[in-house]
Amino acid sequence: MAEMQREDGENVAQKEYRRKQQWELVRGLLQRTDLNKRAKEAFGQAYPELPEKLLNAAIFHTYIEGIGAAID
Repeated sequence: MAEMQREDGENVAQKEYRRKQQWELVRGLLQRTDLNKRAKEAFGQAYPELPEKLLNAAIFHTYIEGIGAAID
C-alpha cells in the first residue's frame, strides 16, 4: 500500500514521527526545574552579543509561551 503524500513531500508517517518527537521535547522541558537558567545559557552561547532585554524576551517566548501553546 502506498503511503499518503502531502504536497510538500512529507508523508503521513514522517509527520507522525516528527510530532511524537516534538511532544517528547515539550514533556522534557516541562520536567526541568532549571529551565530558565539552562535556556539563558543556551541562548547566550548561540547569541553572545544579544542584549539582556532581548535574551529574556527570547527565553519567555520560546520556553514559556511556546510550551503553553504546544500544550493548548
